[in-house]
Amino acid sequence: MNNYTKFTIILVCSIVICSKFSHGKEANLLDWIESVTGLSLLQKDNDQITITIDSAEIYEKCLSLKNKQRVDYSFKANQPISFNIHYHSGEQIKYPVSERVIASFSTMFNPKLTQTYCFMWENNSNISANLDFEFHIRMDLKAQDNRIPVYFRIDKDKRNISIVDQSGTNLGEVKVGDLIHNFSFDPKHKYLVVLTSNDAKAVQIYALATLRLKKIIVIDQAPRFLAFSKEGKFLALANEHSDVINFIDMKHFNPVGSLSIPFKPIALSASDVENQLLIRTEKEILNVQFNPIKLLKRREKIPIKFGDETLLIDPTEWCFTHGIPHPLYSPPLEFMNKKGLLVTLPLANKQLNLRDR
Repeated sequence: MNNYTKFTIILVCSIVICSKFSHGKEANLLDWIESVTGLSLLQKDNDQITITIDSAEIYEKCLSLKNKQRVDYSFKANQPISFNIHYHSGEQIKYPVSERVIASFSTMFNPKLTQTYCFMWENNSNISANLDFEFHIRMDLKAQDNRIPVYFRIDKDKRNISIVDQSGTNLGEVKVGDLIHNFSFDPKHKYLVVLTSNDAKAVQIYALATLRLKKIIVIDQAPRFLAFSKEGKFLALANEHSDVINFIDMKHFNPVGSLSIPFKPIALSASDVENQLLIRTEKEILNVQFNPIKLLKRREKIPIKFGDETLLIDPTEWCFTHGIPHPLYSPPLEFMNKKGLLVTLPLANKQLNLRDR
């Protein structure tokens, strides 16, 4: 199926069945379209997927990857199932990960080419297969053999972050103490940034290699959401009750300025363009530059990916008329995920008492 065919299917499906999905259920429509086309419109850096594959059916998750990226992924099925990773090159299908029949798998994938790769499962049995799949796209790091995948998971009281390995073993915790508004990792996974309700400790930056607190940054009004620049050089912070966006230099961990915007922000998203930030407000999308800080454009259009192509779409028309949400319109609360955020830590940290960090 070529990109034109997929695009036509998406538009037709969106117009015909969008009205059947009530507000707040746009993701169901998005998942349905992806199941039909095998195409991810709004690619996430990480996701957890649970799906049932009927007998003689397949499921594909296609990701646009660069050769400097890697994917940590794992899946578990209730029975052995055929799995491969492939991509299309002209009329040929290439298999960087050859087909195997297996019930569970956990490893990493390093693409050698910038390409759209499809993770595919085929159920050749006579009964339905239940599949749990998760992945995390990251920049390729050196010495990955000396690192282990772990989950950072917010505690029930939302004041500390537990660290568990893939078996569920508790390795320790990051003791924050204050109510946690949000937390995330920079794109290169060198730092953990925690946002709290305490104005005096609003932004806490930890080094992931040691899990030691590097810096506390005081912000007048504690931010509730954040976004890194594409390469992780800068950090933007916002609060839905303030029309001021604050910016942090991640090299020196210092505030570098702020920007007042026309309306209060609702969501932040790093642009695919380095040094640019997309801000959703109640009225419009703003395109802002990280460094030097300035408003580049109001009423900005947002990129929607179709395979190797990217179209600029009016967000109001697309997200509401066609019912397909952009992350700015349905920002995922990843830090509240019960399983946690996946990251890799140096193997030595598994023997450390992380509670003392």
